[in-house]
Amino acid sequence: MVLLEYFTKMMKRANLQNIGNCIQVGTEIEQTDCANMEERAEKALKILKREFEQIVPKESYQRGIEIARQFSNDSCDIYFNMGMKVGAKIMLQLLDEGLNDH
Repeated sequence: MVLLEYFTKMMKRANLQNIGNCIQVGTEIEQTDCANMEERAEKALKILKREFEQIVPKESYQRGIEIARQFSNDSCDIYFNMGMKVGAKIMLQLLDEGLNDH
């Protein structure tokens, strides 16, 4: 592999979606989603509502959505806080004047 091609591929993998997936799951993603964050959130909510309509009785639907949203909000808070900690840890490693990179 030509060195320039190697570095080009490395830079393509250096995106927030890929870094987040590597930290969470341990692997890079097949393909990044070109939609913006708002569009992706709307798509996820649309899928959740569609799936809930198929498996939850109508009288429980709204309560089920509320429970799912609460769970999602709590999870988002946890993942955001973890992301901030990971970012701070990376920043400290970048600012370290030593030769360690672990």
